[in-house]
Amino acid sequence: MALRPSLGTGAEMSTWAQFRDPVVQPLHESRSDVAIIFDLATRLGLGQHFFDGDIEAAYNYELAPSGLTVQQLRQHPIGLRARGETRFQKYAELDTATGQTRGFPTPTPPVR
Repeated sequence: MALRPSLGTGAEMSTWAQFRDPVVQPLHESRSDVAIIFDLATRLGLGQHFFDGDIEAAYNYELAPSGLTVQQLRQHPIGLRARGETRFQKYAELDTATGQTRGFPTPTPPVR
């Protein structure tokens, strides 16, 4: 299985998501890289950092900002459009709390 959060570089395609089942089922004992990594992490006691080995939970976490889930994408094999808007020059937007421009999130305060 594979999660494809974008199908291209254009603005129209950057909000399209698709979940793909394998074209060919794995042979013998072969597994995806993600399955091996999550299994290894769990065996090493790092499961809490890898959704306790639940790959679908990890994909849902990645999809959360889009408002989509793996289950929804499975129900729509050709994919779904995620909510999203393109905003340019976010650093120049005003912070409503301070009235200042947002700038860039750096460890040091912005020079004004």
